[in-house]
This record gives sequence, structure tokens and C-alpha cells, in this order.
Amino acid sequence: MQHYNFGSIEQFRSICKQIKMEAEYQGKDADGNAIYDLNAPKPVLTFTGTVKLHGTNAAVVYSKEHGLYAQSRERVLSIESDNAGFAFYVESNREYFENKFAQIMTDDYDTVVIYGEWAGGNIQKGVGICNVPKKFYPFLMKYFKGDELFLQEIPYGGNDGWCANSSIGIHPITKFDNFKMDIDFNHPELVQNELIRITEEVEHECPVAKAFGHSGIGEGVVWTADWNGKQYRFKVKGEKHSSSKVKTLASVDTDKIESCQKFAEYAVTESRFEQALQAVFPDGNLDVKQIGVLLKWMNTDIIKEEMDTLVANNLEFKEVAKYIADATKKMFFEHSKL
Repeated sequence: MQHYNFGSIEQFRSICKQIKMEAEYQGKDADGNAIYDLNAPKPVLTFTGTVKLHGTNAAVVYSKEHGLYAQSRERVLSIESDNAGFAFYVESNREYFENKFAQIMTDDYDTVVIYGEWAGGNIQKGVGICNVPKKFYPFLMKYFKGDELFLQEIPYGGNDGWCANSSIGIHPITKFDNFKMDIDFNHPELVQNELIRITEEVEHECPVAKAFGHSGIGEGVVWTADWNGKQYRFKVKGEKHSSSKVKTLASVDTDKIESCQKFAEYAVTESRFEQALQAVFPDGNLDVKQIGVLLKWMNTDIIKEEMDTLVANNLEFKEVAKYIADATKKMFFEHSKL
């Protein structure tokens, strides 16, 4: 029996980097080298947030070759080699699962995997969901043709969603409180405060435990969106569930960010940029490999000429450097196309 790896849920910063690269990627040149347009606009994507439960990753697998079986994040499970009783749970409800899988199997794919969190009871400690008996909370379904991913979707949590069956403890995570957020990946840092607010709200009172009449802390939120044929997922955990400070989002000063953006618009003028081009590329041949030299020239000139403006706006140069670099790169690639 084959194990179908779920993979990992990324951090917010990783998703920002991935989407930035995806937006900038323009294909390959004649030599097979990747071509990127750093000036390409980044998308605004609507993410759906669902409660992240503190349990153990589990999946129900049905393949035309091997039939029904259970797996954990790392391995295929059996009654003899179980994980928190999940294989026993699947086997105890074999007839239900086999009937349901039979209804959705087609010739387009040969394996369906329902991933979820097996949570509650004694699986973990110190969270609200521990007060609820063990249940299975599906959050993703994947359809495979051989080893190739054919389709993936989030299980619907309504009464007509076939994954939902309260009598045997199947509760798709979309059945509970979920959230919506538009993220502009041109300036993704602007949503960090709202991400933190929602995460703290869930950590203070787990919506899933509360739905079952119990009070206690939650773990965090998983955010999901589809774009360009790919599914992007990231997690935000509360302080009490983060294994390191690096994995928690820092709050941002949105007024400061706006001030930095306005300063860059003020300082990175066409006139200053043209002077930089003449100084760095006197022959007029723009070389992307020298963009670091160009940025250094811009920084030096802005510090020399605009220090009083920085002081007047209570801005340190290190705070505005990123925005100056972004504006300069944008101008550079616009000129490169002329």
C-alpha cells in the first residue's frame, strides 16, 4: 500500500516569496534559463482561513488497487501499528467509507485521499479540543492518477457534503468558523496585523471546541487560496503553540509603512534615476548584473540630499531602504524595455 505524502503547510513569508516568484516568472530563454520580470504586478488573492487543530495528521485512503486503509503523516497504519487509534477508527467504519468512496470514484483517477486532523481526547494536551472525544476533521481531498495529482479540493462542511457525518465523528473543518481575507502581494505586510488579530482570537477561544460546548485555547489558523492552477496554504500559530518566535508573525506599524512608501515615491524621482543611470551606465547599456551598483548610487545620493526629510518624518534610512530599492528596480526594468 502506498503512502501519499501530505507535505507541509508553509509560513506566511514563504508563501509571499513563492507568489512573488510565480508572478515574476516569464518562462525560459533560448538557453533554458529562467526569465523574471521584477516589475510584474503581484496578484491580490482572497484567502480562506480555517481553524488549525492541535491533534495528529491523518488520512483515509481509497485506491482501486488496495482498497481502504489509513495513514499518518509519515506512514501507512494498521490495527497492529496504529497512531492514536486512527486505523482502528477507519476499520470500525469501513462499510461507511467504502460506500462513500464508491460513489465518487471515476475513470479519471484511481486513488482518493482525505487528509484531516485526528483530534480530541488524549491525543494532545492543554487545548480546548482535548475536552471533546476523538473525531476526524477533514481539511483537504486529493485525487491521484497513479502518482500524479489529478485534483485537490477543500471538503465542504455543510449537511450535504458527503465527508460530513456527525454520527461517526467526521466534521470537515469548513463546518466551523472560517475567515476571508484579501492579500495584496504587492504589499503583503499590510495584512499582518489582521492575521495576528484573528489568530489571537482563535487562540483565546477555540471555535471547534466551543461548537461542542467546551471552552479552551485553540492553535491557530490555516489560510488557503488557489491561483494559477496551484493551491497556496500557510499557517499562523498563536504564541502558545509556536515552537519558536520566528514562526509567529510580528505586528507592523501601518502608518510607518505608508510613510516609507510615500518617502520612496518622493525620493526616487525620474530625474535622480536618470543621473544614476548616467553614472553607472555611461555607455547607455543597462546590465541587470550591475543593479546593486545602481542601488548603492541611489542610496548614497538620497542620504546626502534628503537626510533632513528623513529626520522631519522620523524615519531611519534602514526603514525606507526596501521601498527605495523596489521603486528603483521598477524604474530600471521599465527603462530596460524601452
